[in-house]
Amino acid sequence: MLASDRNNASCLEIVDDALFVVCLDDAAPENVGDLCSNFLCGTYNLQGGEQVGTCTNRWYDKVRFVTFIRFKAECLCYSSRLLYVPMERLASTSSTRA
Repeated sequence: MLASDRNNASCLEIVDDALFVVCLDDAAPENVGDLCSNFLCGTYNLQGGEQVGTCTNRWYDKVRFVTFIRFKAECLCYSSRLLYVPMERLASTSSTRA
């Protein structure tokens, strides 16, 4: 994939260097279980042997801001306890200014 297009490597480098990603999902979870599952892993399906769903826009080594159609949002970070405090502050500040 990286060799098939000269821009692929530079685009992946941008994502790799990023502190966080914003996942704009077109999903509309109907209950708490679906909501939690989608926040953590995204939706998943195989169509013609190809993986599709919101799981394809997840970068599991990044802090993720996930939003849904009904304007529910969540901030996920798995890295360390040291990262939690500044990310909580960022999420808190962002939600009060939105």
